This record gives sequence, structure tokens and C-alpha cells, in this order.
Amino acid sequence: MQAGRVQRTFAGFVVDAIEAAVRSERSRGNGRVQIDRWTRTSSGTEILTKAGLHPCETTRTRMRELVLRYARSEEQLTRRALLSGLSVAA
Repeated sequence: MQAGRVQRTFAGFVVDAIEAAVRSERSRGNGRVQIDRWTRTSSGTEILTKAGLHPCETTRTRMRELVLRYARSEEQLTRRALLSGLSVAA
């Protein structure tokens, strides 16, 4: 039970990072680079792992795709949609 709460907390950090990257992609066009760099840092890797995501190239690719998808659309960012796009239980 406690482990699930911890995982959801760290998944929230991942969502926050993606939201920041989307804002950056919309304003400066560098959100995909920003999220990719974050996932390669030690803290980013640790957060992804604690959120239940494997910090591999597939996850990085999905995150870049999500940033581009949400940056180019008017679709609202939701925690559930983002996490389902990354295959994490919401």
C-alpha cells in the first residue's frame, strides 16, 4: 500500500517534468531536448525508476513524443493521459 503511494508521488514528478517540457516546446521549441536531458540525469533516472518506469531509450522516446503531441494540440494535459502514454498505472 505504501509503495503504491510512493510510486504515484514520483509519477507526479514525471508529469510535472513533461508539463514543463510542453510549455518549453510551445514557447521556445526545445521541450523535447529538455525532457530528454532530464531523463538522462541521475535525478531524472531515479525519479523515473521510483515512478515505475524503466529509464531506457523507449521511455525517452515516448516522453519526447508526448511532449510534441501535447505541444502541438489544444488537448488538455491530464495525469491519467500522460501516464497511460508511458504505460504507468494512474
